[in-house]
Amino acid sequence: MATGGIRPGEIQLDPNVRPNEYLSQFYLDSPSSSDPDFSLRNAVTLNGLAALTTVNTYVDPLLLDLTGNGVQMTPISDGVLFDTDHSGTLKRSGWADRATGMLVVDEGSGQIKDVSQMFSEYFRGALGGNGQAGEALYKDGFAALASVDGNADKVIDSNDAIWSQLRVWVDASHDGKSDAGELKTLAELGITQINVAGTPVSGDVRQGNSVIARGSFVINGATQEALAVNFLGDPVSSTLTVEGNGSKVVSTTGATTTTAYASSSTTDETLDAGQLGVTNVYAGSGNDALTAAPTGSWLVGGAGSNTYNGGGGGGVV
Repeated sequence: MATGGIRPGEIQLDPNVRPNEYLSQFYLDSPSSSDPDFSLRNAVTLNGLAALTTVNTYVDPLLLDLTGNGVQMTPISDGVLFDTDHSGTLKRSGWADRATGMLVVDEGSGQIKDVSQMFSEYFRGALGGNGQAGEALYKDGFAALASVDGNADKVIDSNDAIWSQLRVWVDASHDGKSDAGELKTLAELGITQINVAGTPVSGDVRQGNSVIARGSFVINGATQEALAVNFLGDPVSSTLTVEGNGSKVVSTTGATTTTAYASSSTTDETLDAGQLGVTNVYAGSGNDALTAAPTGSWLVGGAGSNTYNGGGGGGVV
């Protein structure tokens, strides 16, 4: 049984993260369990575990303290799925909390689709191919910000051409999607300037995410912190396809590809990994019957009273 604190013997080879700690985080009783994307994030985690992959990766966007209470972040266990490396695929990542702003550029679509629109190492770099990371042009978010300082006065303000394109993304729904009303103009928030200089920081870790540089910006006449941070993430690249009452999740890391089906159904279902054409299954909230694929599976039940069938392979339930 894969539950908090239990160590399935099949995944003891990971050199970076103790599997029982990883599973404990995975099964954390999180408020986001009611989030419609919760099962998708956990299905990506299942695929990573099945592939024996829990290596940490990082990406560093620029975050703004909009409340005066400091920049706040969420851990990877309560993170989002987002294209954090401009690979064209989704990765599970730590994230800004619901009141912290992320400085982004609206290229005209009204949407933030990947990290190349954030002030990060991937800002306006070329898209990667075949799930590989895109072009990284800058060392951090402040270096990316300095690249659009048109008059080289060390400040981004209304005198810079980029100003009208800048937005602050407040992901109030905490789902990694720029929903209506979440992209704020600088004028709307009372932001009048952002300083491009950042001071390197070490040892400041917030919810598993590391602060790498600290700067400042002016909002409603007050100077508050702007941070370049390393969101903690995983290297598993995933694509989602809606199928039936859920989504098929195809995850790739290195030469390994693993698949899962994540149900969003609230009614009883029979979920057979083999028939669904996947390796792993994450059930919905009904009283479900789950069956492993012949090659072995991870089976995870949602709410409800579930029945697990091992099938002919070596499964982890």
